[in-house]
Amino acid sequence: QHLQSLNGFKPALPVGANFKAAFEKLLEQLFGYLYPAHPNFGTEVKPLALRKLQPDIERALADPEGRVFIADKTIRDSMRAIANPLKLGEMGETHFVLSCHWRSHVAQKHAQQGGAMTVKSLRAWMDEPQRMGVSREVQNLVILTYAEQTNRNFFKGTALIRPTLDSLDDELELREQALPPEEDWRLAVQRASSLFGLVPPDLRNATNVAKLSAQIAERAADLRPKLDALVRDLGHRLAALGIDADDANRMTTARSAQALLVAIGAATSEKVITSLAGAELRTTETDVAKTLTSAGEGGQ
Repeated sequence: QHLQSLNGFKPALPVGANFKAAFEKLLEQLFGYLYPAHPNFGTEVKPLALRKLQPDIERALADPEGRVFIADKTIRDSMRAIANPLKLGEMGETHFVLSCHWRSHVAQKHAQQGGAMTVKSLRAWMDEPQRMGVSREVQNLVILTYAEQTNRNFFKGTALIRPTLDSLDDELELREQALPPEEDWRLAVQRASSLFGLVPPDLRNATNVAKLSAQIAERAADLRPKLDALVRDLGHRLAALGIDADDANRMTTARSAQALLVAIGAATSEKVITSLAGAELRTTETDVAKTLTSAGEGGQ
C-alpha cells in the first residue's frame, strides 16, 4: 500500500491483475523516471537488427537528397520501429528520409562546450537535456550516421581509425574532412586506378576521401625514389646515344610522372586528391602509367 524511494522518484501505486503485472508497471515508472527521453521503440533492439538497418542508412547518406527506396518490407518495418523514434530519419510507406536532428543537436552542444569532439562527448550529448538510456550499439549507430552526415572521420592521435557498429572507442576524435569538388574527385578516382593501380570507391564522402588520399600519398612516396633513379638513368642513356633529352618523348613522359609524384608529395592530406586531379600530364595517361609501372618494377 505504500511505496517510497530513496532518490527522489515518486512512484504511483501500480495497478495489475497480479503481483508480477503490478511490479512490471512499477518498473515502467522507474525507467521512465531514470530515462525520460528513451525512444519508444516498436521492437526489441538487438545488434543484429541495427546491422540490418545500417546499409540502407548508408545508402541514404550517399543520396544527395538523403532519400532512398527500401524494397524489403521487413527492413521497412524495422526502420520504422527503430530509426524513426531514434530520430535518425523518417520511414514512410516505401522511402526512408534522413533527419537533421542529430546534426543540429550536436552542432549546438559543440558550439556551447567547444574543444575536441570525441565519441565520449557525443555519447554524453545524446543524454542531454534528458537521458535516453540506450545501449552502446544504438549510440554507435547514431554517432556513425552523424559522422557520415557531417563528413567527419575518426582519429586516434594522427592515426585515421575506421570504427564499426560493434567497436567505437570513446577516446576517438571526430574531425571534419574537407571534400574535394565532385569533378576533381571523379578525375582523381579514375587516375588513381589507371596510374597507381588502386581500386577506389565511387562515393565521395569523408571516409573514402581520407582513405584514397592516404593510399595515393603512400604509393607516390614509394615510387618517388625509384622514378628519380629511372629519370637519371634515362638521361645518361640518351646522352650516350647523342639524343637531346628535351626532344625525347620518353623523357617527357618520365618527367611528367616525376612532377606528378612531387606535387602529391608536397600536398597536405587535404589536397592530395586535387593535386592528382589537377596534375598536367604532358604525354598520354597511358604512357605515364607505363612509366610508373616500370619504375615500380625497377625497369628502364
